[in-house]
Amino acid sequence: NELGADPRKVYEVVKEVTSSIRIPVIAKLGVSDSVLGSSGKALEAGAHALAVINTIKAILIDIYTLKPVLSAKYGGMSGPPIHPIAVRVVYDIYREYAPDIIGVGGVINWQTAAELILAGAKALQVGTGAIINSEIVKEVTVGLKKWLREIGFSNIMEVVGMAHKA
Repeated sequence: NELGADPRKVYEVVKEVTSSIRIPVIAKLGVSDSVLGSSGKALEAGAHALAVINTIKAILIDIYTLKPVLSAKYGGMSGPPIHPIAVRVVYDIYREYAPDIIGVGGVINWQTAAELILAGAKALQVGTGAIINSEIVKEVTVGLKKWLREIGFSNIMEVVGMAHKA
């Protein structure tokens, strides 16, 4: 059972951290049925921002050996397969609390970055995308700037959470 799935535990851990240090705290949360509750508790406990989502527990089974591919059985699925889930979670958290959010999950180009921003992310984390393409940060930055001009905006902050106004 993941720590982030229990809002009470999230509150306890974030409160302990925020009361022990004097720097901004970002709570990273994964996907669970209680992600909204956990987000609220993290913010209530003093988190300055949320980073969502984390990898998603997954399994692959080799159809010839008839066994899980990984020795640990489960691994963390990341990248494009989790992107729509990440967008949904960012959207839901922004709608409920409008906190500062770092969107995490499946950013592989400027379009996937734009989706997370429109859902409510003010910043992005790129993992798998950087493994696939070492130029991703430059390409996302250039693409977002061009897109903003095309849709009539000059600052990325103008479109954060814009999907909620549709």
